[in-house]
Amino acid sequence: MESTDVSTAIKIDEVLHSETVGNFSITVTRDSSDASCKLDTKIDGSRATGMDSKHLGERNLLKGITADENTAAHDVDSLGIVNIRYCGYVAVAKVSNYEKTIVASSIKPADITDQPEGGAHALNINRLRMLLNEANATGEKKLPTQSHRQEELTAAQTYAENLLKESLQNLEEEETDKQSFMRWELGACWVQHLQDLKKSDKDKKQGDGKEKKKMVDKAVKETKIEGLGKPLKALKHPKNAVDASGKGSSSGNKSLTDATSSGENQKVNPSSVESPQGDCIASESEILLKDVLLDSAFTRLKDSETGLHQKSPSELIEMALKFYDEVALPKLVADFGSLELSPVDGRTLTDFMHTRGLQMRSLGRVVKLSEKLSHVQSLCVHEMIVRAFKHIVRSVIAATSDMRQLALTIAAVLNLLLGVPESEFSGSSPAVHPLVWRWLVAFLKKRYQYDLTEQHYVDVRKYAILRGLCHKVGIELAPRDFVMDSAFPFYKQDIISLVPVHKQVACSSADGRQLLESSKTALDKGKLEDAVNYGTKALAKLIMVCGPYHRMTAGAYSLLAVVLYHTGDFNQV
Repeated sequence: MESTDVSTAIKIDEVLHSETVGNFSITVTRDSSDASCKLDTKIDGSRATGMDSKHLGERNLLKGITADENTAAHDVDSLGIVNIRYCGYVAVAKVSNYEKTIVASSIKPADITDQPEGGAHALNINRLRMLLNEANATGEKKLPTQSHRQEELTAAQTYAENLLKESLQNLEEEETDKQSFMRWELGACWVQHLQDLKKSDKDKKQGDGKEKKKMVDKAVKETKIEGLGKPLKALKHPKNAVDASGKGSSSGNKSLTDATSSGENQKVNPSSVESPQGDCIASESEILLKDVLLDSAFTRLKDSETGLHQKSPSELIEMALKFYDEVALPKLVADFGSLELSPVDGRTLTDFMHTRGLQMRSLGRVVKLSEKLSHVQSLCVHEMIVRAFKHIVRSVIAATSDMRQLALTIAAVLNLLLGVPESEFSGSSPAVHPLVWRWLVAFLKKRYQYDLTEQHYVDVRKYAILRGLCHKVGIELAPRDFVMDSAFPFYKQDIISLVPVHKQVACSSADGRQLLESSKTALDKGKLEDAVNYGTKALAKLIMVCGPYHRMTAGAYSLLAVVLYHTGDFNQV
């Protein structure tokens, strides 16, 4: 392994290649070799939109509270961005809006031919994978000895440790980042929550009215004497006498009663005294919000009957953050406890949180809220560890300039993260390299506000971490049993290839997702017929919206097969 000066940091924002054709542009930059640095690769982040975090949060919140079933499809700016991470580089492909771009009339429109199977393989990322074993092939048929392979891995691991030391120092010096980024799904869930509350209050009032009417009818029936048909007269109490005298002079004391009631109202609701000023403030906030929204979006928000159209954008941000902390996070944990949501790995956990507008930075709070749900706590801890290791692997890949040494470097950093340290660190608890343990503790504290203990790491499933790590970084490993209890569980021959990891707007169907969750809930409750009906409708909806080769469609097929297996209908399975 060639020695490289780790202190020479690579400029993150330096553009290595840029090309623009018409309204289509591609920009390539170098990934960061500092594991403590988090690049903004969101397709709707500040870097892609050119907006600061404050205005971006307002934009996403307003998009969410005015959302309908076509919101994702109408966001043309986000649809036209694809972010690709590959071999230490970050490429951003962007299509500008036609209304904002002046295209020369001499450019002829492209003749797009029909693709086979509806263009299902138009974005086949896997065919772009880089085979690392071919790059390492030297033409020698003789395999290296065990000692020689371990010497190579030890040298490469030292190189990774130097990178990790510098990144750990930067992480410990950085201040806790209080980002105001907000996902637009949070606004949609907020509006739905307010509508559900209003509906439940309305149903409760109707139920209380019916119950009160029943009690009055019952009281009237009990006061009747059997055979006479005349109700008993109520006993005359002093209070009743006062009430009766009050009724007799109600016309004379009407002004006094009005004055008293108005005084009570002033105590209960002070804002009602200055109603003209309150209306003026409400109208100012409403006008301010109307200026930043389209007429159709503002009308849709007003018709939701939530009262949010009377608030200013700053007030909406404050209320949304309060909803995030006090309602959204506890409701997610409650859904986990009732088995309405059943995450099985980090990927499904991420999908559930993002669908509800929750950020992965809240994983530490989810662990604290789910004290009685040990399986949810384990999933959250594993996901936080995977994300902490992900930054280390990416930084090592970005710092490796020689592609021929890439497989060796990846194997070395995996040994550093997942292997058991040698005899010099054998007394350390838990069984992990001390430098890696310091990184985990610092990273989880800084990014997730969570205190990692040794007991948490003792119960860690290393294969689950390896799976999540390969999925997030794009590493393809050889299919064999790895000895995780050794110092060198991975060799460079085990690293087959690197696959590009991309971010784009996921084509999804809100109705299809809801039908899928209804089918899962019905299956958990043993209602197989309802589960089959919901699953069939979800599959049909997803095929029409997302296509037959989409991930959600495959999930619908899998769920329907499980349901039909439980029903005993093996012919359709």
